[in-house]
Amino acid sequence: MQDVIAKYIGPRWRSWPVATLAAICLYTMGGVFIHLQQENTIYLFWPPAGFAFAALWWFGRRAAPGIAIGSLLVSYFIANDHHIVSIVPIALICTAEALFPVWWLRRQGIRDIFHNAESILNSFSPRH
Repeated sequence: MQDVIAKYIGPRWRSWPVATLAAICLYTMGGVFIHLQQENTIYLFWPPAGFAFAALWWFGRRAAPGIAIGSLLVSYFIANDHHIVSIVPIALICTAEALFPVWWLRRQGIRDIFHNAESILNSFSPRH
């Protein structure tokens, strides 16, 4: 399958379908979660952050532009003033919060954390 994709799509453009899908999914998840929130409520967990982590874990750097664009779009609709000064830092931080754990876990030699529930818990537990 990859040979067929490589034949018709050049190496520069192979990551765009993944990035586009990641941006659309992150934007959709963020929009749904924003609409589900109650007024004046702060939540401890942000589900699109989990999606961003999983997308970066499975697809690597190919998903990073999509995560950044999706975070930028969600930040645009969250912010009331819509100024670039307030939107860009939020989007960069949301992207970095997904990039850093993936980088750190890969650096620790962890390759498969989504195999089962035990492997997920072992990936985040302190090692002795």
